[in-house]
Amino acid sequence: MIKTFRKMYIEYSLNQRSADDKDTNNYRLSVKAQAIYRPPWLIRTSDWKRVPGIEAQQTGYCALSYCWIQSGEIISKKEGIDNGADNSTHSNSEFDYIDRGQHKLIGNSEVYNDPRSRNKFKSLFKQRHSNDKKNKIMTTITTRHVTFEGLLQQLCKDFQIEYLWYDKICIDQTNEEEKLQNIKKMYYIYSSANYTVALVPEIKVDTPQDFDQYDIVYGNLARGNAVFALYRSLWFKRSWTLTEVMLSRHILVVGQNINFWQQSCSILRPSISDLLAPMMDIFNSPMPNDISSVNNILRFAHFRTSSNKHDQLFALLNILYPIIPGVRAVLDTVNTSYESIDIQQAYKDIYRVIPTDDLSILCFGSREKIIFSEGPSFNTSTMDEYTLPSWTGVGGLHLSEQVLATTYYRHMSAVVDSDMCLRIQVYTYGSIYPVPVEQETLVENREDFIRLRNRVKQMDPIKHVNDIKYFVMKLQLSMISSTGCYPTHCLLDQSKNGFCAPAALSLTEEVTVQDECIVLPIVLESCRQKMESAQDARHLKTPLVGEYTSHCFLPVIKRNKDGCGKYRAIGIYYLGKEDRTRDVEYMNNLIADLFGGYNYARYTTFIIE
Repeated sequence: MIKTFRKMYIEYSLNQRSADDKDTNNYRLSVKAQAIYRPPWLIRTSDWKRVPGIEAQQTGYCALSYCWIQSGEIISKKEGIDNGADNSTHSNSEFDYIDRGQHKLIGNSEVYNDPRSRNKFKSLFKQRHSNDKKNKIMTTITTRHVTFEGLLQQLCKDFQIEYLWYDKICIDQTNEEEKLQNIKKMYYIYSSANYTVALVPEIKVDTPQDFDQYDIVYGNLARGNAVFALYRSLWFKRSWTLTEVMLSRHILVVGQNINFWQQSCSILRPSISDLLAPMMDIFNSPMPNDISSVNNILRFAHFRTSSNKHDQLFALLNILYPIIPGVRAVLDTVNTSYESIDIQQAYKDIYRVIPTDDLSILCFGSREKIIFSEGPSFNTSTMDEYTLPSWTGVGGLHLSEQVLATTYYRHMSAVVDSDMCLRIQVYTYGSIYPVPVEQETLVENREDFIRLRNRVKQMDPIKHVNDIKYFVMKLQLSMISSTGCYPTHCLLDQSKNGFCAPAALSLTEEVTVQDECIVLPIVLESCRQKMESAQDARHLKTPLVGEYTSHCFLPVIKRNKDGCGKYRAIGIYYLGKEDRTRDVEYMNNLIADLFGGYNYARYTTFIIE
């Protein structure tokens, strides 16, 4: 008996329409990657033959990003393959993939209302007709069933793609050694492509008028709806597709009957900053010194899924590969069979090397509420099943922007010991006593945010200049609107908290009056790219390359109650918007004032589990 794990065939329209505000076709065709790397094998799309990658040395190639469960039928290998299956069959160690040629190419054309003109289509296509008496024409909708490869070949023809990297053909799925070596090279494969083609069949426009309907954010309603559909799609939930997006500089998103272009916020040619743009800045960071950070990666990676746990592991390895030197060593030393790797130990090896290079891993807050998200929930992390330390942020939600972690004073030691405890040495710190945000100012949804914002607007700033609660409410609004971070606690009592109060915090755990909480002097600078309205399009905003606003946070830890003297990382303290983060003296004085100065005579070591 055949057990079908998942059966899914998709549709692709031959009448694709672009949702871009400008015609990007010529620009897309002119894009050539600077990298000289070529995968071992590519598909020459003109005859759909597998050829050596070196054949595309001059023209370059495109890489495909898709959800493999949408490419046909996934059969449990324990149950075996249906010998009667036609068309193509591929295998891996757990599942067999069978394509019975049930994908659909949908087209329509207008012909004169003459039965003779329809007869020649009868044997090839299933037809539906709508009679237009005024113009005496017929709209003929045609459906042709093809394999997934047949659908891809049509897509490549429509978008003039000469060479394509497609994993099912370009990697021998039955050869474990070849598979492992290619998986270790995903970083090179996607970063070296001219652009990535993201096939997302959930994106569809049912009303053609949406292309002409004005939208203040996306230019037209069709693109806006497409972005929201992308966010809710299977493609957006998978681990490998996250890797493929973050390693790409340009992406062509192709839905059933709509497509749009997207690129990194740091590329000089203006582009609408949609959902994918901020995720494409690993190699083209908008931050000072072109630094990239792990926090933006972990925000999404901790919540992506995969049918194979090893896929999730290798997807994360490939994203971190270009920015964390220690991760390169972890990936390069993997020589065993793909699925014989100890996942738990591998994750420990990955996270162990991150803090040495990037303390932005500490920039996470509560994942209880995502105020402005239209997409999937962040309540359940796929990393919850692994025993990882609190400082990895798996119990919270990292900020979505790039974050630069800076100490601003003499070198601070941060190492991970053999017990996976993060040991941080500091010359100053602050003891704080957070309390939950008051119910009347709690923001749990858009309506709460608008209500709090209107309340603050109605308050006289001069009259409330010494009102601690007023100041905290302003910090809450700034924290949510500028960073999307959910404030859970605040500091109100200056007699207990000193100059650390007033403040807003986002914490992953409850705290009581008996809990000792510490604010560490590590400035986590969240960099959000500035936007401006396009000169020739009043409704569109495009990113300003190299220009950004900075909002700063400090990590918060809490002492364990078991008396061992160790701490847990539980969230972040919002320092506010700062325009002088490059002024070292100013930032040094700011930290000193906050915590009562530095004591260089001795340092304190905090051990964070």
